[in-house]
Amino acid sequence: MSIASWFLSTRSKCKPMDELKSLSYSMIFEVLAALSGGPQTIAQISKACQIQQIYLRAVLSATIASGLIEQKLGLFQLTKKGARTAIYLLIVNDGMNYKSGDYLALMRAFDKTLESDAQV
Repeated sequence: MSIASWFLSTRSKCKPMDELKSLSYSMIFEVLAALSGGPQTIAQISKACQIQQIYLRAVLSATIASGLIEQKLGLFQLTKKGARTAIYLLIVNDGMNYKSGDYLALMRAFDKTLESDAQV
């Protein structure tokens, strides 16, 4: 059996990948950027990021589990770890095609979070 025929035969037996399990860095960054202005509800984050709530819930669950954001009384807020991660993603991805002014505003917002008394 050739590799190609083996691949085709096993591919049909595999379960399709769950879309909710494949979160992109850009989706995570969009949520972190939305929270850089302060605590928000899930509806506010969904509107700001233009992400459907079913996918947003998966992103929020993953970022809470990773300690990037925290939830208090229905509001989600950025942690210091989340701000550091967002800065890292922003720098590594060359500003993610943000305009210079937007890039600087995001960096300042994340820096403000790092300087706050929020928990690590």
